[in-house]
Amino acid sequence: MKASDYAVEFENSSDRLWGAALTYTGGPVHAVLIADSVMYSDEKADYDDNLTVSAAFTYDFRPWTLMTSAFWFQDAKGSNFLGHADMKDVWTKDAAGNADPATYKGYALQVGALIDAGGGTVKVNMGWMDAKVDKTYYGFDADQVLDAERFGVAAAYFYPLSKRTQVYAGAGWTKDKSSVVKGSDPSAWEAVPGLVVWF
Repeated sequence: MKASDYAVEFENSSDRLWGAALTYTGGPVHAVLIADSVMYSDEKADYDDNLTVSAAFTYDFRPWTLMTSAFWFQDAKGSNFLGHADMKDVWTKDAAGNADPATYKGYALQVGALIDAGGGTVKVNMGWMDAKVDKTYYGFDADQVLDAERFGVAAAYFYPLSKRTQVYAGAGWTKDKSSVVKGSDPSAWEAVPGLVVWF
């Protein structure tokens, strides 16, 4: 993370991170549980430390694989998890120019699949996030920050040309139900083709 000249590594003048994970693999099942935290710097404000817990589960049915995950968070700065460039209103600066005048709590759910098709693999995914204002800082008015809901879908196709080369094409769409600008419901989409070569 970028830090100012004031920051000292491993002290509360800089952001510090910790995390722990448990994994399980048995037959067609793979599962993981992760807890992690960003202990925010006190350089700008006395933020409460962020905590997130996430879990993922996959099951291989052979012709296709189910993938699911869930994510819970609290005291999360919008700039750390609401990362789409077209949706930066969600972590707007306050009138004095202070970034991240509010933190969020909420959850996200995701379900997807890998499907064998035509000699390649179809990948599909759908996700939902609900984030509510947790705390405000710098004397910021909480009424200026709206809760955010986000829905996204994506699909892609990967086709192997050889053991070390594959081509792919994919597209995705994301929609916010609300942002800090009243009446603004931003959305974004993108399409990406590509070639991968393993050396």
